[in-house]
Amino acid sequence: MMKNTTTVFAVIRFDKFLSALRPLERSFTVKEVVLSQGEADSEVARLNKLNKDKDRHYFFQRTRLKAASVK
Repeated sequence: MMKNTTTVFAVIRFDKFLSALRPLERSFTVKEVVLSQGEADSEVARLNKLNKDKDRHYFFQRTRLKAASVK
C-alpha cells in the first residue's frame, strides 16, 4: 500500500438511461465512500434491490484516499 493512503470503497451509480444522452463518463455518480468492503457490498445490494425497476445499476470500486500533506 502507498504511504499516507487509506483503502476506501466508492459506491457508484451508473444511470443507463443517461448514457445515450450524454458522454458515458457523465452517466456515473459517486454516491458515497465507505471504509469497509462489507459495508460497500451491503449498500450496493440494498440500492440495486430498491432501484431494480429503474434504469440504474450500483457497484463499488476499491480505491485509495490520500492523506493531505501538512506543512
